[in-house]
Amino acid sequence: MPSKSKVGFVNSDSGSGRGGNNGGIDRNNSRNSEDDSEDERLLAEQRASADKQLQEMDGLDGYEKIGVPGALAQLPAPKAKRQEFDAKAGAKTFEKLPKVTEEIARQTLIEHSPKKCCNGQGHLRTMPITKVENTLAWHYSLESFVESRFTCWSYEPYTGQQFDGRENGRAPGPWDIELHPKEMFADEDREITVPHSASVKPCHHCSQSGRVPCRKCRGKKTVSCSGCSGQGKKMQTQGAVPRKVVCGDCDGHGKKHCPVCQGNGDEQCSTCKGQKRLVITVKMKCEWRRKDVDFIEEKTDMPDELVRNVTGKVIFEEEAESVSPITNFPYRAVNEASRKLISAHDKNFSGQRVIRQRHQLRGVPVTECHYEHDSRLGAFFVYGFENMLYIENPPSGGCSLL
Repeated sequence: MPSKSKVGFVNSDSGSGRGGNNGGIDRNNSRNSEDDSEDERLLAEQRASADKQLQEMDGLDGYEKIGVPGALAQLPAPKAKRQEFDAKAGAKTFEKLPKVTEEIARQTLIEHSPKKCCNGQGHLRTMPITKVENTLAWHYSLESFVESRFTCWSYEPYTGQQFDGRENGRAPGPWDIELHPKEMFADEDREITVPHSASVKPCHHCSQSGRVPCRKCRGKKTVSCSGCSGQGKKMQTQGAVPRKVVCGDCDGHGKKHCPVCQGNGDEQCSTCKGQKRLVITVKMKCEWRRKDVDFIEEKTDMPDELVRNVTGKVIFEEEAESVSPITNFPYRAVNEASRKLISAHDKNFSGQRVIRQRHQLRGVPVTECHYEHDSRLGAFFVYGFENMLYIENPPSGGCSLL
């Protein structure tokens, strides 16, 4: 695509700009500022109205919704047929995990305590651990890799260049164009020109004249003099006496020829560059996004979210164009979570295409350890294969454990 092409995924502009006076504080200058603001508003409306004319052009089959430049229109994806789930593949044997013993629990507690404590670590070495209970937390995660497609008009000046028009064939449907991400489950954006969608049309911003109202004077041919703020006179001190004198910049008129258009009131159209015609094409933007959800079943008083970022044992995983819920796992909460999350993904991605899904179930060891210290009962938790420690009220020998 030539660099001069104006792509509609960003706001197009037909030569807007800010001009006018230098922001003086007198009443006349204030009125000029208000006039300039009104002119700016009217020109913005004209540009928006001109862009909407693109939607009245000859349409393309399958592209009933095409956004104006800066306003993408999403193209709904065709509904995919869900694959059937093989129940026999829904469960795998779960290997026995190494259990956390009292010795391991105590050593974990010591390793996470400060090396320099007011009473040292001796109280941790002798503190009674009254109960060690090994449990498992279940972490189910679902990832959907979805694709969205959008279209909008794009244009560039027509200077006689070759283009891929409808005479070369019928434009393929928006979801018939083969586009593939560079990597599965990695976010990516890509923009292309729809094949055979180009045509030459009169410039809709200048009505094929090649000229538009000057962005500085808004077609008025003159601008307020900045030297006198449009007054025609300005204060000048002669000796010690200030007096009003005729402004030498504008010869007392308060107005000057517009420096941009040289007093013509118009300038070259920035859309067609004065060529009067445009090559109009349909641009497509494709977005690939990974969407993640998960569920944690953890029955102790330890915060559930701690399970998410530690190592566990993968006991089930599956990847396909479309996965089906786990149905035969021994824990009903996991089966129900799998069903709900997959169903929610289907509803949330209406109009998008799910091109790949994967889900996984991990078992994460969590050991709850009860202790007694200074006639106070408490508990701490050792979790994950890394033997991470969580303790809400640490047993201290005069200072905090963590």
